[in-house]
Amino acid sequence: MSRPKLIVVSNHLPLALKPDTSGELSFRQKYLKGLTSAVQQVCESVLGGTGPSIRGIEDYTWIGMPPVEPGQSYADTVAGYTSKKEVLLEQYHCAPVIVSADQYSSHLKNICQDVLWPVFHYRLNTGESNNFDEKSWGAHLDVMHQFAKAICEIYREGDTIWIHDYHLMMLPSVIRRMITTHLPRKARMSAPLVRIGFYLYTPFPSCSIFPMLPVRKELLEGMLGSSLLGFQTYEDMNNFLTTCTRILGLDFSPKGIEVPDGRLVSTGVYPLSIDPEPFKEAMMSPEVAERIAELKRIYSGRMVMVGRDRDDQVEGVANKLRTIETFLGLHKDWVTKVVYFQVCPPQPPGGDDADMWREIHEIVGRINGQFGTADFTPVHFLSKRMEWAELVALYCIADVAVVTPLGDGYTATPLEFTLCQNMEEGKHGVLVLSEFAAAAQSLSGALQVNPWSKREVAHVLNEALTLPEDERRAKQYANYQYVSNYTTLSLTKTFLSELSVRVDANHSGWRRSGPPVAEGPTHSVLLDPSQVAATYRDSGRRLLLLNYDGALCSITRQPHLATPSTRMLGLLELLASDRKNDIYLVSGRDRATMDKWVGSLPVGLISEHGCFLKPCPSSVAPTFSPIPFFSTTPSNVSPTSSSVNVVPQSSPMMQPAQAELSPTLFDNLNIGATPTQGSGGWQDMLRNADIGWLDVITPVLEHYTERTPGSFIERKDASLVWHYRLADAEFSAFQAQELLLQLQSVVAKFPVEVILGRRAIEVKPKAASTSALVKKMMGAMDTPYDFVLCIGDDKTDEDTFSALEEAEAARLVEITRQGFNAAPLCLYTCTVRKRSNSVARHYIVAQTAVVDLLEYLTCDPAAPSPMATPTIQSQSSAVPSTAFTPIPLQEDHRAPPSVVPAVVVAPKPTTGLPGQIL
Repeated sequence: MSRPKLIVVSNHLPLALKPDTSGELSFRQKYLKGLTSAVQQVCESVLGGTGPSIRGIEDYTWIGMPPVEPGQSYADTVAGYTSKKEVLLEQYHCAPVIVSADQYSSHLKNICQDVLWPVFHYRLNTGESNNFDEKSWGAHLDVMHQFAKAICEIYREGDTIWIHDYHLMMLPSVIRRMITTHLPRKARMSAPLVRIGFYLYTPFPSCSIFPMLPVRKELLEGMLGSSLLGFQTYEDMNNFLTTCTRILGLDFSPKGIEVPDGRLVSTGVYPLSIDPEPFKEAMMSPEVAERIAELKRIYSGRMVMVGRDRDDQVEGVANKLRTIETFLGLHKDWVTKVVYFQVCPPQPPGGDDADMWREIHEIVGRINGQFGTADFTPVHFLSKRMEWAELVALYCIADVAVVTPLGDGYTATPLEFTLCQNMEEGKHGVLVLSEFAAAAQSLSGALQVNPWSKREVAHVLNEALTLPEDERRAKQYANYQYVSNYTTLSLTKTFLSELSVRVDANHSGWRRSGPPVAEGPTHSVLLDPSQVAATYRDSGRRLLLLNYDGALCSITRQPHLATPSTRMLGLLELLASDRKNDIYLVSGRDRATMDKWVGSLPVGLISEHGCFLKPCPSSVAPTFSPIPFFSTTPSNVSPTSSSVNVVPQSSPMMQPAQAELSPTLFDNLNIGATPTQGSGGWQDMLRNADIGWLDVITPVLEHYTERTPGSFIERKDASLVWHYRLADAEFSAFQAQELLLQLQSVVAKFPVEVILGRRAIEVKPKAASTSALVKKMMGAMDTPYDFVLCIGDDKTDEDTFSALEEAEAARLVEITRQGFNAAPLCLYTCTVRKRSNSVARHYIVAQTAVVDLLEYLTCDPAAPSPMATPTIQSQSSAVPSTAFTPIPLQEDHRAPPSVVPAVVVAPKPTTGLPGQIL
């Protein structure tokens, strides 16, 4: 049996293919920086047993494309890696992903560099030069599938996958689909979880920038295939969450994002750092010490400032040099007393940044010409790959580091500078840091600036150069403590540990059923259609409670578009033809709409969340007496008032109405009673009710409708609904919270309740509810139900689930009292998609799966389940369909025919432990 391993996935492998002394190509380990270096250290220490163990990891494999070295062709590189796959895996723990040259170029250049990188760094090109095209995107997806196939070849149950950076944003969802398809059935049953972590090195743009991408939805869904998403800053994480709400309509909480397949995707902030050990070792070396002494001699009597940046527009090298020019012009006393070193990578031949480089050289020449002398050069521009010893020495002698990127992003320069300031020798350099840099949230001792204001930065540079020693010491100490303690090694271990812990906690509901282990909310398990069908066939009297919107029909942006499909109507009619079945369609819609869409079916209807009932046309279907309702509208309320502050706090309306509902409410159950004439078969559960409260609530809703573009009011027979699904997601959610607070002070004076639905707020009478009707259904039958299936899709169904749980408990008491004479009850309460706080026992992955389940119940017992496991493909087979296949997680719990159970109950899932991160 293979050991559980970590599968590290990056765009390129951490190797270099170079000729050795004999001229033969051989592999060399690349010098890695940042997080990838720490990942490599952790992997090697775990494998060699020299470092602390990480939960669930005993081995590792690194997957990525072969990096093309300067002077090599892509074809030669691929040939070298392809011919030595076994050596790569055995000696270097690396597995190459081989793609064609066209795919490589389309993926890396056309999509990652020309489309994604500019957007993620707020450099979106909206002109004609926008290079996005469908052909390159198709090649990018092909590369993702090649990555996924390479992972599937080595993936085993219990492995952990960690994907790095924006190049592979689509990969998590592709991997999840492919692995789920390729896992053997036994592995699916025992451990259907796939641990996938994703870390984004770049910033995540705001929800006003990211949506400009033509493939915005695909990229978000790709990332949401992960189990844990790591970001550099809280702003990045918040941008991602709000973008998911706006583009995908997904809600989020501190626990994460609940996605349609029932998973809870966790998010976290993990600021990037560096490994301090190479710098500490370098500062102790004779070579660095010698270079430090030489630089101190050369620049004796002068202050030294240093900046080190990448050669891209985000780093803003040209803007920084113009700032230095402004500083020398404003603070002329520093001319000849301060020298500035600007370090950049060597200028690439040709390229798209030729104009930027030309501008940089022009600014350097202008500064040195204006402020330099025959024996003094104020700006030294070093465009080269500096030797390690010289870079460390430069950091060590610098008095000020100037790190002023124009946009959000990761740069290691402020961290490296902090480490190289030898505090033991009294060196306390000052860090001037852009407020847009990712490190600005971590380095509290830095002097933060707005890099777009050259005058502001110039004055802060003067402040840094003149800062008193005690302040310099305090600021450097604060930065040093962070950098030396929060390292890339600790970040790696933290991320991997939280990936393991959070995944196990978030998916605790996927475990097999068993006795509760502690008090807490029930975590539903995936509904097994084969078990439902088996108990359905064995039952004698059945009740099906099906929510219309969200369960039988998908939620639409405009409510009137949620018309029933021909398939769904046919299935309901077929199920209703079985005289063992009583079917009720539950909805918050008004009676006229329900009659129009499904009134011709031989099923029962519950409208406006229990305010109206059309009994099931069965010989034993119950009919309910109307609810006694009393006038509660205070005499001092003006029905025509249009003020938003409907109820002033000093108003006499603060006194509730004295009338009380009858204690025998719903006690009278009339089997076979005739509905009111002209009612179309509907029973009004609020007959003769006073609805004066509508005149008070309506102005409040109208006010928020005016303030929230895209929202609208739906007026029903006995309730009001404020819909905001067409409005801006973020703003309307804020407005909804305000409205809820407003309604809380209003509805307290009336016998009404506020229901928060899916992007809708409903106000309805308290006296009538679906749960109350269900309780009577369960207790009023001469022949009790022994099978109940209840499917809902949002919070409005929770009371109904609880009512059924109570009915089941009452049935158990009755069985205990009467022995085996009472009919047993098999109860299935189910939500569409998994909801962490639901009392339902089960969940189903999507609305379409509900209709599939109903069809399965009408099929021959030998027919395959619509959710059954498909034929397992070999790992060398073609890429599977992108459709996600749910995994049945429960066995058939029916007792053998020879055993007569006291009660047959769909098993309750195990509850979570208190304090678990879900």
